[in-house]
Amino acid sequence: MHDTDRSNVLSASGFTNTNVEHHQWAARVVAEARSVFGEAPIDAHIWAYREQGCDYLSCDLSSSGTWLPVTICADGDTYFPDISGGAAEADACDMPDALHIAGLIVRSLDARVTLGRGQNELNDEVVSPPRRPGQTSGPIDLAFNSGGAVDQKADVIFDPHGAKTHPNIAAVEQYLGGIGTLVFDDDTLQFAEHKSFPDTVYSPRLSEEQLETFCQEHLDRYEAYFKENFEAIERGDEKPPIGRFWE
Repeated sequence: MHDTDRSNVLSASGFTNTNVEHHQWAARVVAEARSVFGEAPIDAHIWAYREQGCDYLSCDLSSSGTWLPVTICADGDTYFPDISGGAAEADACDMPDALHIAGLIVRSLDARVTLGRGQNELNDEVVSPPRRPGQTSGPIDLAFNSGGAVDQKADVIFDPHGAKTHPNIAAVEQYLGGIGTLVFDDDTLQFAEHKSFPDTVYSPRLSEEQLETFCQEHLDRYEAYFKENFEAIERGDEKPPIGRFWE
C-alpha cells in the first residue's frame, strides 16, 4: 500500500514538496558520508534492481577505494532507520521518492554520478566485444548506430554544479516547466525541445555565458510565462510556446 501521507510531492513541473522525514534521513546519510570520506571528492553509482518482488535503488558512494552503500527499497512503505554497519538502508513509497532522496544526497555531496549498469551484461545479443569462452558476462554494446566504437569505460555523468555556476539558466529551466537547453556543435545553447525544434524555441541561440546573462536580464518574462501557464505545466501538458521577445 502506498503511504501517500509520507511521500514527496513530485510534479511534472519540476517543483517539489519534500517530506521532512525523507529530508532528515538524507541529511544523516550526508553526515555519515562526510565522516567516512572527509572532504575528498565522492563518486555515486546509481542503479536500480529487482529482488523478491520489490524494486530497489542503489546509490553506492565511494572515494579512493572506500565505500558507503546506500540502498532504498521502493516497496510502498516508508522506514528510515539509523545508519549502522557501514551501510544506509531505507524504505520509500516508490521509485520517484527513492530517486528524489538519492538526488538530495548526491547534490549535497557534489558527487559525480554514474547512472545505470553496463559492465555485467548476460545477453550475448547486446554484448560487445563477444564474450570469451568461460566469461560469465561482458560490457553492453553502446555504439548503437554511430558506426564506431564507444569507450566502454565512459560514464553517463550528471553535473550537480549547474545551478551554482549558472543560476539564471537553472531558474529559467524551472520557469519553463523543465524544458532544457539543446547543445549545438559550436557549443552554443538554446532553450528548446527536440520534438518541436526549430519551430518552437524559448530563447535565442547563445554561448553558455551569454545565455546566462540573457536569462538574468529577462528572468521576469520567464516568471510571467510560468504564472500564465502554471496549470498546464503542473499537469505535465505540452508546454505552450513563448513569444520571441528577443527578435
